[in-house]
Amino acid sequence: MRFAEMTIKKMTQLRNFARMKPSPAPKAWKRRLGTSVSGMFRVKCFYTTPRDEVTWMKVWHRNLWVANRDPTLRDAQCNAQYGRRCTTEESMLHLATCHVIKKFFWDRVRRIMWRLGLEQSRNTSFVIAGKIQGRKYVGEESAGMMFLAWRCLYAEVVKARLEDKRLDLENAYRRTIQMTISRLKAQGVKWYRWYSKTRYIQLQKKETVPQKVQETNTDDDHGDCGVHDK
Repeated sequence: MRFAEMTIKKMTQLRNFARMKPSPAPKAWKRRLGTSVSGMFRVKCFYTTPRDEVTWMKVWHRNLWVANRDPTLRDAQCNAQYGRRCTTEESMLHLATCHVIKKFFWDRVRRIMWRLGLEQSRNTSFVIAGKIQGRKYVGEESAGMMFLAWRCLYAEVVKARLEDKRLDLENAYRRTIQMTISRLKAQGVKWYRWYSKTRYIQLQKKETVPQKVQETNTDDDHGDCGVHDK
């Protein structure tokens, strides 16, 4: 880059880049999971909002506020209950490995993903980082459902903690399905509005929806989506 091409913005970016350090989160997760998950930061989705993605990204960076990180709590045990309450301390890893949460939430999420033909895996590294196997991670369609699943699960975890109630995993699963449908419908409406605004601008140059999003199916006429599947 020539000196004449340097701008304040580019100089600021170069200075910030020199100060940046790699995140320690992948190494910390590797110690806990026994496998590398450094590719998790490349996982993305086209139909979720930034707010939907915050919770799972905080898990990636090991920055999610859970019970074992709050020194003011006397009881940091998990609020999941099946007969008897889970007696394990609530942590980020525990939210993915708790036998109650796995049975009544993550297994159901994986089951509906399998029925829809989406990529999924039974490994803990899939729930934590979206890793399928080897260097393969979930695609954009599967990632969207996992982003929403983490958001809905964490919302119920916080609610149960504040209200001192049992963790409502049924509601977390139901909200995951509802939000997935609503986000896909919103994505379809966005492209419909774009096409409606542009198709009469230049009649000799007909605008069409980009090829890479033409195969995105936002119809809701596929019958039961498995909300009540147990």
